[in-house]
Amino acid sequence: AYSVAPQAVKADWRALRFCSAEIRADPRVALAAVNQSWRALELASPTVRADKEVMLSVVAQKGDLLHLASPDLRNDSEVVSAALAHSWKALLHASDRLKGDKGMALLAVKTNGYALRHVSAALRADRQVVLAAVSNYGHALRFAERELRKDAKVVTVATAQNRTALRHARGLPGAEAAGTHGLARARLVKGDEYLGRPGSIHVHGHHTAEKAVLERGYPEF
Repeated sequence: AYSVAPQAVKADWRALRFCSAEIRADPRVALAAVNQSWRALELASPTVRADKEVMLSVVAQKGDLLHLASPDLRNDSEVVSAALAHSWKALLHASDRLKGDKGMALLAVKTNGYALRHVSAALRADRQVVLAAVSNYGHALRFAERELRKDAKVVTVATAQNRTALRHARGLPGAEAAGTHGLARARLVKGDEYLGRPGSIHVHGHHTAEKAVLERGYPEF
């Protein structure tokens, strides 16, 4: 019976539901299932979440499922990198050590600049990381350390991506006034409208900026 069940799972991952606890705990069977769909992880034994091959397959399909991996795998650079390649939100579930890793931070902010909010303070003060973040999402400038919010190049890159990001700059002539002007212009946009131009604002109904980030990747400001 044991030899038949894995073959059934290879044909259709949903067959895992009808397998014995022993089979559902077999990493080889679990891998055959999750290679078809990350949803198979829900049917497998929780013990397989400590198997690197199984979790690499899962997070490559859905990066934010990194939170289901064992603590050792959330501290594994290869697993976390694979997750970040799919979703910046994987950074939220990485170990503290990897949250402070520059390479991991760059992967995350290049996927979505908003991730700058969740890296370590030292990395929010790293010019390379901040430049990568604001080139993807201009309003990530608000999460940079104060000195970099005064940096002319950083501010230029941020405002090239979204001109209203200037409101987050510090110590630059006209920054506050320009930012206020951009905010006023943003309020003229109504409904769920996206103008699609540099500096334009996506107003997502009555949703908060935080929710807009999680659902669409970019809040208004």
